[in-house]
Amino acid sequence: MTRLTTDQKLECIKIGLDKLEEHITDLEAEIEKLEGQDMFFAREWWKDGKYLYLVFPQEANGNRKRVYVGSNKVNVARARAKVTRWERHRDLHSKLNASRNALYDHNATLGLLADRLKRLIGDRWPSVASN
Repeated sequence: MTRLTTDQKLECIKIGLDKLEEHITDLEAEIEKLEGQDMFFAREWWKDGKYLYLVFPQEANGNRKRVYVGSNKVNVARARAKVTRWERHRDLHSKLNASRNALYDHNATLGLLADRLKRLIGDRWPSVASN
């Protein structure tokens, strides 16, 4: 296995961080697109295996909203698509948060590395990166 030079490692880090930022932008765009569509924060419940109900989260008073969709294929497909969009929206938000946290952590680590190098080399620290 070939060992990378310091310059190659730095270039890989730069490319990786740029790609992570692009990924965050893509996730934000997909979330925004989904937010322009109807979504249901509900789960499916099938009565007798043929009648669809949507069951929504429990409210503060303990009640749970249930909406009858029925067995009409068009209505079932629309309702299921709205639930699927919500699930996708939730998953994208989870990925977005994880990606933002990773970017923050990587930038913090690079900041620590820069501070350590600055202390080690003192006056020879480049003025461009003095902040």
